[in-house]
Amino acid sequence: MSEVETGVETPGPGEFRHVRRKHGLVGPFGGRQLLLGALVVAGVVGLLVLATRPLGTTDQAGQRDPRATPFILGAAPANGLRPGDRAPELLSAPPTRQTMDPVPLALTGILGLGAALAFVILVPSRIGFSGPPGRARWPWRLGFASAFALALVLSGATMGLGRSTVALGPAPPLTDLQGRPVQLSELRGHGVWINFWASWCPPCQAETPVLRDVFTAYQSQGLEVVGISVQESNAADVAAYVARYGLGYTVAADLSGDVFRAYKIYALPTQFFVGPDGVIRSIVYGPLTRESAVARVEQILPATAPSPGASGQPSPSASPTLSVSPSP
Repeated sequence: MSEVETGVETPGPGEFRHVRRKHGLVGPFGGRQLLLGALVVAGVVGLLVLATRPLGTTDQAGQRDPRATPFILGAAPANGLRPGDRAPELLSAPPTRQTMDPVPLALTGILGLGAALAFVILVPSRIGFSGPPGRARWPWRLGFASAFALALVLSGATMGLGRSTVALGPAPPLTDLQGRPVQLSELRGHGVWINFWASWCPPCQAETPVLRDVFTAYQSQGLEVVGISVQESNAADVAAYVARYGLGYTVAADLSGDVFRAYKIYALPTQFFVGPDGVIRSIVYGPLTRESAVARVEQILPATAPSPGASGQPSPSASPTLSVSPSP
């Protein structure tokens, strides 16, 4: 069939003819391919949603009780305190002072300068680059080595190389809101209920009447309650909470977090029940009801009640009945 009959011009020998490539809707992909890919992605997402969706629902109508579970602050430590351990003393961090030893930084700078000079002398010549010609070569080498050594020294200083912390004295004891020291050694012979809490924590708020009522009922039998408020912005907020609800037991604000870290707290409230010998008898991570609190308190009471004022703290007066409504 000839060219006239087909209407198509065929290139002759040696002739070049440009043929335009067919482009897709987005790059090499056409509309059908994009649609198919979107459907596959949507299907996979739908299957994942169905596979991870719980069977049924845990939501219940009505007001939720925040006392059911503790307020979790982080992961449980692998080496936390256990019943049978001696309760750590309630100590704040000791006063410290930062000192700086220049010798490690000086050695770092000297070694860095030597290593950089060896590098710029040996390596460039091996790869065919020796820097500027003539006498300008050494200033270039020294400048590069000095900059490298300076960067090394600055990095070491930033990471604390040569810096050390020196304690200026023993760790001071935790103090209550009146500035009096709170020491477990002074409470030996008493059953001690240590309660870690926060004024902003709903389970702690709901548990406040339990602490106050149980302390009032068992104080004459040798019970001491130490409430340690943690993660507060200032002690004034803690004092306002105590005054508002008329709490009579010892309350301290651990603003530095030293006692919080020593006891490895990861949930609020957390309870430590310490016997008269200073040994932890039980630990509860979460709020307590009056019945469960009474059962644990009766396990740590001394056989004979200590004489009044033996703990070194004045006996607080009883306060009126407290009622705290659970937060939703």
